[in-house]
Amino acid sequence: MKNRFALKPIRTTLTMRELVYEQLHNAIINGVFKPGDRLVERELANIVGVSKTPVREATRQLEQEGLVQIVPYKGIIVTELSFTQVKEVYDLRSLLDGFASYLAAK
Repeated sequence: MKNRFALKPIRTTLTMRELVYEQLHNAIINGVFKPGDRLVERELANIVGVSKTPVREATRQLEQEGLVQIVPYKGIIVTELSFTQVKEVYDLRSLLDGFASYLAAK
């Protein structure tokens, strides 16, 4: 079938949740979102151009990692991190990225 719409295949194996997670994670670690900042799902979804579902899934993962707290009737709040916690996140991330690369190369 000829592509008359000039569409190109998407070259990523990441899900929308993973892409949103990456952006939010990096924004928190790099101080774009400060401790105590309230994150609103609808606003985040509009900014990154996705529905609220991948944002909700990504924020749940961030909550499991301790980067945000989901507080009933208040929403998603960025957690204050100590230097040790930030170092642990980067250490874990480097191990996981290295292992993922190893698995992909197999």
